[in-house]
Amino acid sequence: MKLSQRIKLSMEGLIQAIKRYPVTSLFLILAAVVNGFSIQRSGFDQYDRLLAACIIGALLGLAVQSIYERFFTDKTKRWLLAAGAVIITGLYYLTLLRSPDFSLIISVRTTVLVFALIVGFIWIPTIQSRFHLDQSFLIVFKGAFTSLFFGAVIMLGVSLIIAATDQLLFDVGYRTYPHGANIIFVLFAPMYFLSLVPNYNAAPGVVEERLQWSRFLEVLVAYIIIPLVTVFTVILVLYIVTNIGDQFWTDNLLEPMLVTYSITVIFVYVLSGTLENKAAYQFHRIFPKVLVPIVLFQTVASALKIQEEGLTHGRYFVILYGIFAIISGVLFSIYKGKKNGMVALLLIVFSIISIMPPVDAFGVSRRSQINQLESALVDNGMLMDGEIQRAGEISEEAQRIISSTTAYIYRMNYTEDISWIPENFDYYSDFEQVFGFTPSGLRGPIDGPVYRSFYRNQEVPMEIGNFDYMIQTAFSTTEGQNAGQESGSRAISFQEEAYTAGWEGTGETKGFYLRDSRDNQVLFIDINEISTRFEEIEAENPEISQQQAAFSVTDNGKHMAVVLNFVDIHYQNDEPALNGDGYILIGDDS
Repeated sequence: MKLSQRIKLSMEGLIQAIKRYPVTSLFLILAAVVNGFSIQRSGFDQYDRLLAACIIGALLGLAVQSIYERFFTDKTKRWLLAAGAVIITGLYYLTLLRSPDFSLIISVRTTVLVFALIVGFIWIPTIQSRFHLDQSFLIVFKGAFTSLFFGAVIMLGVSLIIAATDQLLFDVGYRTYPHGANIIFVLFAPMYFLSLVPNYNAAPGVVEERLQWSRFLEVLVAYIIIPLVTVFTVILVLYIVTNIGDQFWTDNLLEPMLVTYSITVIFVYVLSGTLENKAAYQFHRIFPKVLVPIVLFQTVASALKIQEEGLTHGRYFVILYGIFAIISGVLFSIYKGKKNGMVALLLIVFSIISIMPPVDAFGVSRRSQINQLESALVDNGMLMDGEIQRAGEISEEAQRIISSTTAYIYRMNYTEDISWIPENFDYYSDFEQVFGFTPSGLRGPIDGPVYRSFYRNQEVPMEIGNFDYMIQTAFSTTEGQNAGQESGSRAISFQEEAYTAGWEGTGETKGFYLRDSRDNQVLFIDINEISTRFEEIEAENPEISQQQAAFSVTDNGKHMAVVLNFVDIHYQNDEPALNGDGYILIGDDS
């Protein structure tokens, strides 16, 4: 087939996809517009909410079109379903507006909903159909892989064209690249993907064609992915067998590894359902039976940790997924791929359960952590008549439980709902005053360290005053990231005397310096001064002014300022670890 004919067929396919999925096309266009505004304005207040609503709307459009194609032929029902998708999306956006910010709870619930809609889009065409879930999954996987590949190739070509134009003809502006990526990956790639998804009822011949395995994909799955999963399984089984009575039940690092492993096994199992070769046959025969005991051990280990740390939203999802994986392994072992649609339905049901109050992940974990903290305080005589009493002598284990549960409750903004926690309680500055001891680590249970991030709007012109030098620098107090070394050190001079300026992360004291030719310290801004200021800034508003980002010192006839572009903070063993970049400005008053 000639290239011109291929291009013509591709364009016809894109046009048909737009006609076939009008709701999805509408919300993808809106998403591209929202991204475009964000690129031009470096973000705006409603960006997260609008983009989330567009994504949900686009996926709802896919789901209702799949429902129509599978169960209906009347055009009226099609437009009623489409109108329903638009209305639901509007209601979803209104629920987002009720929240003061796009919080972790909203983002997780949105992610779970997106996942459930994608699974539904794959599963719905196979309901009471001669086609199976694994066949639909293969078609979607191939379409997604192909569209992403072509999108990446087109983006590479567009980037080269932009770079050549910028270098040889005229300045095109740095925003041209994200605008190009926006059009390619938000509009073109998804619509091209949809042009590759056939109508299972109207075009069975096309479905059969799309179910053919390419040699590349067959080799990738059968002779690379399956052997790698097999080797990893052997390592996991050996580890579990040798540590079943000891380390396995307390190893927090193993939990995400086992979850990732089980997801990979289920993914490969469904993907290879139509692959006809010996490797795939053996994988389908053996691995469901191996999956069940591994996930069972992992789920029991996760449940045991609840007794020590309470239930967090992260562990809720781990345990719920573990139950799903166990049931899936049993179904795979019994039905051998014939009833995989039951697994998809189960996954959708579990996803909905995890975001629907009062049994959702955040509602259950909130009650669990508050009860855990209240029980620990009552058991140690620290909660009386609805007020917290400062601790006397309590065990390190009790301190750890109180510290970790309070950190989680504070991080999730649940403190306002607890009458016996003081109003405007701040975990980092108020904990010792309220509870009577220093928190034993600022890390919440299993969900990782607390992260905070701030940035200065670099599009606003920066006032540099009467400084003579400006030096760009990066800094980090984390080991292995500019810690223990100088970064951005530059040689400067005043009145023919040599100086050096930069960042130093060696020893106990870390900060930005100006030194003379004899290595005597002339000026210094300690990183602790920076850390203290940012701990006092509200994390809900990550954008900071130039005044908030600037730190200055004057002495010995010299003045120095540090203006930060961004700073990330996370906490390690009670101590804040910072990294970021900015400018050092040096001036001479003499």
